[in-house]
Amino acid sequence: MTGKKRIRMVALDLDGTLLTTEKQLTERTQKALDRTVQAGIEVVVVTGRSAAGIPEEVLAWKEIRYVISSNGAVVYDRHADRILKKTFLKRQDICRLTKQLQKQRIIYTVFSDGMGYTDPATYADLMAHFQGTPILPYMKKSRRVAQDPGKLLDSVENLWFRASSYEQREEMLALIKQEAPVTVIRTGKTDAEILSDEADKGKALAVVSEDCGILPSEITAFGDNANDIEMLRYVGFPVIMGNSAPEVYQINGYLTSSNDEDGVANVLEYLTESGGLCPGKS
Repeated sequence: MTGKKRIRMVALDLDGTLLTTEKQLTERTQKALDRTVQAGIEVVVVTGRSAAGIPEEVLAWKEIRYVISSNGAVVYDRHADRILKKTFLKRQDICRLTKQLQKQRIIYTVFSDGMGYTDPATYADLMAHFQGTPILPYMKKSRRVAQDPGKLLDSVENLWFRASSYEQREEMLALIKQEAPVTVIRTGKTDAEILSDEADKGKALAVVSEDCGILPSEITAFGDNANDIEMLRYVGFPVIMGNSAPEVYQINGYLTSSNDEDGVANVLEYLTESGGLCPGKS
């Protein structure tokens, strides 16, 4: 990246980026977001979370028009109350994949219409696993018990699973790639998500960019994990969080501090103070 570009849109990942490790918005970050929206810069939420799991304190900004959820499977325009894009997994692919997961006794959740559905036993396991952690409120808000998950198979945005080990997760992903033409995203040491091969954060952000007439070169995006890479590649000014996964550091972007050190606020403050100009490359 050479020179400085004037930014008209900011795309923000949530976990590991906008939110701290404790899943909180710091006071400094809240003030920086306030100044950003007041400056007329379009702020877009771009998250792997389902719609039901997006924190209310983030949605409280009425100025935030666009929300991209489920790692790019759904693009929503809040102001017009319309879905710009919704990408479902194919029924036949889900049936094959869930059969393999069940065979390996791997817990999984299917996400439909912004909510995660699972069987009663898996729901109880998830609640127990995350008990006492910052993730528990998100789990309670975004998961429901489904007595008959089969009824959801025509409208699945993504499928999440947690293996018992890293090795089992990798074996499962290798098998999945053979079973169906899908996108797979590693979201933790033993976790992964499966989406349509037409869904990722970069493709979803392109839909928003086209809808509001803002060029990729006029967008900055913040991310920390593998599911953010396509979004970071799409924009003119990618910002890499200081707590990023190793593969994210391969992106030619601006390095900010971590999510626990107001890394997002550091850049947003510069943008608003400079009239939308990017800071120099670190």
